[in-house]
Amino acid sequence: MQKLSQKGFELSEIKNSSGEVDQIKFTVFSYIGVNKKTKKIVLTVIAVIGIIFCLISYVFIPIFCIALLLILNTKTIHVSAKKIAIKNSIPLFPKKEFSIENIERFKVERVETRDSKGKKSTTFVLFAHFKDKSSKKIYTNLNPLLVNQMDSTIEQFLNITDNTNKKQLDELKFPNLQKGLKRETIVEEKLTNINTSKPSKEYPFSVKSSLISDKVIYFPKYNQKTLGVFMLIFGFFFSFPCLPVGIPFFIWGLKKLVNKQYVNVYYNKLSYNIKPISLKKQKELFKKHISNIEVTPSNVTTNGVMSYHLLATTKDGKTIKLIRHVYKEAALRNICNKITKRLDLDKD
Repeated sequence: MQKLSQKGFELSEIKNSSGEVDQIKFTVFSYIGVNKKTKKIVLTVIAVIGIIFCLISYVFIPIFCIALLLILNTKTIHVSAKKIAIKNSIPLFPKKEFSIENIERFKVERVETRDSKGKKSTTFVLFAHFKDKSSKKIYTNLNPLLVNQMDSTIEQFLNITDNTNKKQLDELKFPNLQKGLKRETIVEEKLTNINTSKPSKEYPFSVKSSLISDKVIYFPKYNQKTLGVFMLIFGFFFSFPCLPVGIPFFIWGLKKLVNKQYVNVYYNKLSYNIKPISLKKQKELFKKHISNIEVTPSNVTTNGVMSYHLLATTKDGKTIKLIRHVYKEAALRNICNKITKRLDLDKD
């Protein structure tokens, strides 16, 4: 087995008895795309900072636990002529394995997210695209060079010709300008044969329209039930050895199962809130302060499926999350179209 060291990962070529390369393996040392030496330095810094903040308040414990897990976790991606297997050194992260039969090519996509203050963050995701137009998420990293190199190496190993690789790295440097599925007609095509009159896994919304308003309710339980149950169980059992860590996870899981997100839209304003488990009160946003309402990726995935936020951008540059973490993009864009139409924003 031959090993080649790269920045952020180690590439191993595994040969069969005939001396031919039968499999390649990527060993990625950390989510932030660093080598072994840098990883140790980062862990030391995080540990020192974490101890200081956790002595100040127990509230910081879950944050630094998650940060340490992401940095400690070593991901291995095995690629053979038949399948791709993705494993993690931390048992909390799930294993993935799928066949590469009928695979068309691999592609790196730039994923942009914004917080409530408008600050942008960007990650780079490697997807495997199949001939039936489906796709599988392979890997996410903050380093575009690392993900792009992984893309080219896998395609070269599998003898896949991809002419887009030459321009891909340059294109990743620039922010996304296209907003797919923004036109209402395209959204309607995506929702064909789906019953939108009642909440379901494919359309997790309830919409009640009248002459004066549209009342939208998002039911996260339809898309996040499995994750919610996992967080409940994890939080419950972790509460015994460490109550300050277990309780936040338990509440997080409970919120995903019982919470509902509300957006009420009128011709001149909208209101939004989350209940029953939320400390925030209902807020209003007037049309005269809104410059745009759009759907953006959250950079949070479950089983390889990206979730999306519905964002309102104000004229002073602030962004507000009206609806959070919807895993059905076309359904959320349908809601976005309804809100935009009610406020007449497409005419402004």
